[in-house]
This record gives sequence, C-alpha cells and structure tokens, in this order.
Amino acid sequence: MFYRRLRIHTVAVFLAVLCLLFSAPAGAADAPAAEIRNSVTVSVSGGQFGGMLRDGYRYTHLVLSAGVEITITSETAFSAIYLIWDRPPAAWILETDSLPPAEIDSGFMHEAVTMQTAVNEAVISLGRSEYILCEIYLFTEGRLPAWVQLWQPSLDLADLLLLPAQAGDEHLFFGGILPLYAGERGLNVQVAYMTAHQNERERPHELLDGLWEVGVTAYPLFGPFESTDGTQESPAAESVRSRENVAKYQTELLRRLKPFVAVGPDLSGEYGNGAQILCASALSDALELAADSKCPFGLDDYGIWDTPKAYLHLYPENEIVLDFDAPLERFGGAAAYKKALDGFAKHVTQKAHFPLMQNEAPENFRSFGLFRTTVGPDELGGDLFENIVFERITEPEPEQSPIPLPTAVTSADPPEQKGDDISNNATRPPLFYALCVLCAVAVILVFSFLIRSSRRKK
Repeated sequence: MFYRRLRIHTVAVFLAVLCLLFSAPAGAADAPAAEIRNSVTVSVSGGQFGGMLRDGYRYTHLVLSAGVEITITSETAFSAIYLIWDRPPAAWILETDSLPPAEIDSGFMHEAVTMQTAVNEAVISLGRSEYILCEIYLFTEGRLPAWVQLWQPSLDLADLLLLPAQAGDEHLFFGGILPLYAGERGLNVQVAYMTAHQNERERPHELLDGLWEVGVTAYPLFGPFESTDGTQESPAAESVRSRENVAKYQTELLRRLKPFVAVGPDLSGEYGNGAQILCASALSDALELAADSKCPFGLDDYGIWDTPKAYLHLYPENEIVLDFDAPLERFGGAAAYKKALDGFAKHVTQKAHFPLMQNEAPENFRSFGLFRTTVGPDELGGDLFENIVFERITEPEPEQSPIPLPTAVTSADPPEQKGDDISNNATRPPLFYALCVLCAVAVILVFSFLIRSSRRKK
C-alpha cells in the first residue's frame, strides 16, 4: 500500500513538472515589459549632449558622424532598445558585456532591438556614413507595448500592393483597405509610396505611426521622388517627377512583388492634386509595361508580371463598394473606417488641411473601380480579391538575390547577426531557458526515484 501511494504521488509530481515546463515560459513571455524612464545615462563620444536622446521628443536630434559611440547605462536592467532615427540609418553595431556584438542593418527609422539577456549597459557603435538619431527608449524583459513598432522587412511577394502618391493618402483616400486586408484578414500587404518625404522632418514619422496603427507590419517602400507643394496640376508635377520615371519605378515594384491585386489613386487626382494624377496615370502605364516582355525595367531581375486585378479609387467602370463599417475582431470591434481615421490622426501636420467625417464611411471612400483584370469582372462585389486564386505562375527568374529598387528608403533583409542573442523581434526571456533546465533535472530525479522505489518493492 505504501509503495502504491508513493507511485501515485510520484506520478502527480511528474505531471506537475510537465505542466510547469509547458506553461511557465508562455506566462513569462506574456508579461508586459516596463519602459525605463529614470536613472538612465546616455553619453556620446565627442562630447555631444546625450540627454537630448532621452527628452521624449522625436523632433530634437543629434547629427552623429561615422565611428561615434553611444553608451547607454541604466540602473534597471533592460532587454529592449527602441530607436527613433531621423533618416534611414546605415548599419550599426550593438555591444554589451554579456552578449557578442551584433550588426543591425534593417534601415528602419523606427527600430526595435531585443536581447535575450537583460543588461545594464550597452554601446551603439556607428559605422559608415552620417546618422541622425532622435530618441532612445529602454524596456525591461517582457512583451513590448503596442506603440513600439516591431517592423518586418518589406515583402518579397505581396498579395496586395497599395500605391499612394504621398503620406496620408493611404488613409484619406483608400479608406479602410489597410485595416481590413492587412489588420483583419492578415494578408501580405505592401505599401509603396511614390514620394519619399525625406525633405520633410515630420511626415516620415507620421507615416510609420499611421501604418502601424492600422495593422501593417511590412516596412513601407518609397520612390526616389521628393514631395512638392502638392497643389499643382499634372503637367507641373511631371516637370519634377516625370510620368516615365514614376512608371519605371512602379513597373519594377509590380515585377518584384508580383501582387494579386494592386490599388492606386483617382485618375483625376482626388481633389485635383498633381502628384496623385501623376501616380495614377503612371500606374496605368506600369500595369501594361510589367506584363510586356519587351520592357526592360527590372526584367532581368524579376521577370514579367501580369497583375491579375488592379483597382483605382473612384474609377467609374466596374465599380465595387467596400464595407468599411463592419466591426473588425482584430481591432476590438472597431470598423475599418474608424481605424482609417485613427491612422490618419497620426498625420498631425495634415489634419487641418483634410478634415474627415467622423461617422460612417462616405460613399467616395468605399468606391473603387476595376481598372484592369486578367481574371474577369467582379460578380458579387465588395471584395478586392474576388476571383483570385492565391497561386503565382511566373516566368523563370535568374537565381540571384533581388537587386534593391532605387528607393530613398529601401527594403531591408533581416539583420545580419554575429550572435544569436540580439534580434529586431521580440524573443523569449532567459527565464524560459532556466525553467527548461530545472524541469529537465526534476524529471530525471523523479524517474530515478521511481526506479529505486520499484527495486525496494521487489
């Protein structure tokens, strides 16, 4: 009887250990991280005032030369660093006492780096080129706050390619497309702007904040074209950014990303805006060029691509009306149009110029026309992906790495790392591995005890 009870107790202990093994790490990983706001020192080699990088305001910045080192010291151990750059950064090195050096080369202006071991000091060593850094945030171990942007590299292949002329158009004129298809449905959505906005301080940050708000996680692409005042008609716009050059950029995008659906702006420029007229008219050319084997734009690198469906905002033929008022589970029941408003609210510099309605989505925000199709007209309507089969049949491509598009802010491959302990993505905390070791030891002890008990009974 004694041994029977002992075996029952031992099995119970064994099951408890297994529960600990599988449940404890998940709980630890789900615990929220805390932002470290106090007792942090930032020193910059060369004597610049590092405190500016902790003032909570991303429009103050330091211009840093190649080779500069930034030393971050905190009384509270931190395992995540969130950097706000004023321009896309070149590669840099993160060093700590307990982890091997890691090269970070994402090119993201809002860049989160996590470490599997919490540290009290880290050194950022800047490499080539000039850097402009605005802000440094630190976090303890755990799940990072939702406002920290964990960007993924821009896509290799896209289900949906959205082509705004400039920042803010993705919410203002494309309405709830991004929260619906990127956020709710989780499709591979790539946003590629015609305008780079690198001659404007605020708008690149507003753009990233807005995309993150509506569920986009693939870092956006930008054309090699700078913004103008946005008020001129198409001929004046084309004097700065020619239709041919924009069409070349868009042709390379279509061939590289091979989207099932592409969406562009109104051919009339929404409100007569020259940049939007140029973007839409160039896209009408690019859709044909991308499918033409005689067009050289990106042909050697990506082959041809005949986009199955292309929509233009407010195009009067083959019109569909999208439902942006239905509740979305991904956003706690908020409608796609409401999330579009939230995304556009991040564009603080533009809100005064383009007030939006605060109720249901107006008709013109939901109306898109099927400009070009290889899969037939829409019969049911209400869905950009009607008639789409998610398979790609393409021409053979050269076996080589894609050549980056000539963009002001290019897509980035995952950071090349010299160690496995530093990442641009959230990782499991070190508690996970400690618990695994302890649980493995406990299992061995339990089995040893069972064997000894069995021998005693005999």
